[in-house]
This record gives sequence, structure tokens and C-alpha cells, in this order.
Amino acid sequence: MERAVAAKEYLVSKGVRMHPYNVRGKGNEEPLTKPDQCTGPTSSQVIECLAPDRRVEFEIVWFKPDEHADGALHVDRLYLVRM
Repeated sequence: MERAVAAKEYLVSKGVRMHPYNVRGKGNEEPLTKPDQCTGPTSSQVIECLAPDRRVEFEIVWFKPDEHADGALHVDRLYLVRM
């Protein structure tokens, strides 16, 4: 969770408007590695093996007004960026 909050704070400090936003840590609940993939005592190999689970994902959504309605916003594009 700390990595996700730090990434959000960095983007905000660079002028990125993030409203509304939701910050969640997902590494423990949704790991990319398999349970038996990175075994053994803590070592540089195990740390490197677990690196994919230490990620920050940004879901970036662009909205555009609906020209046929009361100015309601509709999703124009949706991207998932994994870092």
C-alpha cells in the first residue's frame, strides 16, 4: 500500500489531477507470482522473483460529454498501466 500511495503523491506533486481516485495495495491479495514460485530463505534471488508483485497499477480513464444527452460523461478511453 505504501508504494501505491507514494506513486499517487508523486503524480499529484507533478501536477496530475487525480480526482476521484482510489489507492489500493494489491500485491498480497492479487499476486502475479505463483505460491511455490519464489521459495526459500530471503535472498536477492527471492526478492527479485517477487518483484512482479511489488507493482503499482494505474487505471486511466478519459471521459467525454455525451453530445446526445444532458452533458453526462461517458468513458471515451480506458488504459491500465502497470509499473
